[in-house]
Amino acid sequence: KVYVTEISSARGWLDTGDHPYTFAFLDYALNGDVQVGPKETWQETVIWNGNEHTDGHGGTFGNITADNIMIIAALSNAEWHQGYAVPPREQPFDAYYVDDTAAAIPGMDTSPPQVTVEIPKEGYLYLMGKEIVPVGATVLIGAITARADANDAETGIGVVEFYVDDTLQSTVSSYPYEWLWDAPAFFKHTLKVVAKDFAGNTASDEREIWIFNI
Repeated sequence: KVYVTEISSARGWLDTGDHPYTFAFLDYALNGDVQVGPKETWQETVIWNGNEHTDGHGGTFGNITADNIMIIAALSNAEWHQGYAVPPREQPFDAYYVDDTAAAIPGMDTSPPQVTVEIPKEGYLYLMGKEIVPVGATVLIGAITARADANDAETGIGVVEFYVDDTLQSTVSSYPYEWLWDAPAFFKHTLKVVAKDFAGNTASDEREIWIFNI
């Protein structure tokens, strides 16, 4: 199991002395079976988004901060033993011996993602979405499916937004990052793509377009 815990509870969770709970369990980042042999290592990549996990009281963990989170991984033997929450014999539960543990405080992702306008290419003529020839300026005749290339090595891409003249046209949350530009448009416009990673960092790229679409 891999546990997501809050180092000092910012959720109003207090102990009997009215102090914030420390290392309060929020939810699992991973809860499943793994096979690890002696002196072997195991790794898995998990993106844990607090907005997607509920606190049991109608809220989510979307307001957590990276510097107040500790991730604790525990590797247990598959054989269970009888345990009791209230010794010696009250409130029985299945207990597992822990073979190994690891803990870490995730670093704050402050690096912006990378994003470029992939289609249409700079300086090419497009006819009904098909690339024709380089003409010096980016010219579109008819509709086109615009495409962005976006990546983020740390937390991953959350969404890619497409804008025309700073007006939002589409928000795409999964690859491929595409948007069909088929509305009537004429003359010069600016196509902009904005990528946002899961830490909230943003990056953008834009292209000046001459478009003629009825």
